[in-house]
Amino acid sequence: MFNLKIFTNENLYQDNSLNEIIDYDQIIKIIKKILNEDINFLETLSEKIIDKIFDDQRVNKVKIRIEKTQAVKECESVGYEITKTKV
Repeated sequence: MFNLKIFTNENLYQDNSLNEIIDYDQIIKIIKKILNEDINFLETLSEKIIDKIFDDQRVNKVKIRIEKTQAVKECESVGYEITKTKV
C-alpha cells in the first residue's frame, strides 16, 4: 500500500487550470513502472519514486509511506516512511 503527500509551491494553483495541477495518473504510472524493476528493499523503492516525482519542477517535497499489509502475521502492516525536500 502506498501513501503519498506531494508538496508544491502554494501559489501554483491560482489560475484554476488543469495544466497547473499535479497529474496523479502520471504519478501512478511512475510507481507502476518502478515496481517492474528488480528492487529488493522498500527504502530503495521509496527513493526511486521520490527521485522520479522530483523530475516535476513544481514539486518541492514528497512524503511517502509504503506498507506491506501481510508481511508479518503478528502485525497489521510493516513499512517504511520518508520525507524528502528538494534542494
